[in-house]
Amino acid sequence: MMSTQEISKYLGVHEMTVYRWLKKGVLPGFKVGGRWRSKKDVLDSFLMAGMNVKLS
Repeated sequence: MMSTQEISKYLGVHEMTVYRWLKKGVLPGFKVGGRWRSKKDVLDSFLMAGMNVKLS
C-alpha cells in the first residue's frame, strides 16, 4: 500500500493534489484508519488504461 506522500512522489505531483484526486475519485484509493491509501499495481493499471487525470 502507498501513502499519499508516496503516491505524490510516484506521480510527480503535490501531495494536496493527490488528496483532491482521491477525494473526487479521479485516482483509485481507499481509507485505512482515516488516511488515504492506494496500491501501486492498482495505480499502474489505472494509468495504463489511459485514464486522463483532470487537474480541476
